[in-house]
Amino acid sequence: PYIVTGTVTFNAGNIFTAELSNSAGSFASPVNIGTLSSINSGTINATIPAGTSVGTGYRIRVVSSNPVVTGTDNGANISIFLVPAAAGPIAGLTTVCQGQTGVVYSVSSITNATDYNWTLPAGAAITAGANTSSITVTFSSGSSSGNVTVFGFNNGCNGASSSLGISVIAPILVSGIQTFSNTSGITIN
Repeated sequence: PYIVTGTVTFNAGNIFTAELSNSAGSFASPVNIGTLSSINSGTINATIPAGTSVGTGYRIRVVSSNPVVTGTDNGANISIFLVPAAAGPIAGLTTVCQGQTGVVYSVSSITNATDYNWTLPAGAAITAGANTSSITVTFSSGSSSGNVTVFGFNNGCNGASSSLGISVIAPILVSGIQTFSNTSGITIN
């Protein structure tokens, strides 16, 4: 939002424009990031253009057209980071047993990601590699089927995720003496 203050009266047809500085806070060549036709205070919907350089010293100001008045900047640095690319396919087992340990899941390096955010089915836990492209997982005795999901993260920016469906099987418990036969007639006790 911006607020109109002072004694300036804006005329019909006035357009307020939000401008983005360069990464050093200079408005020598500002980039228009949004406009609003108005004569009063309001909110300009603004979009940082794709391809804007990474930086931590950006500023925003509002300029009017009728009359031409340049407002002060927002007063605080704004950081712009790159959005991570979409995660590729996850590699790893799709069928595991309850109680299984040391199961590895991995994804190829995600461009612009500084961290990797993994989610697991209920009852599964990361035992090594958290926030990296390769994790080791333990499935508890009460774990259930679900998805292993990952997305890249960069200073508050999330990339698109990738998921892998996992079937968790409960172990079959056999007690007592059982006789099994195979097709060749050999009996195992």
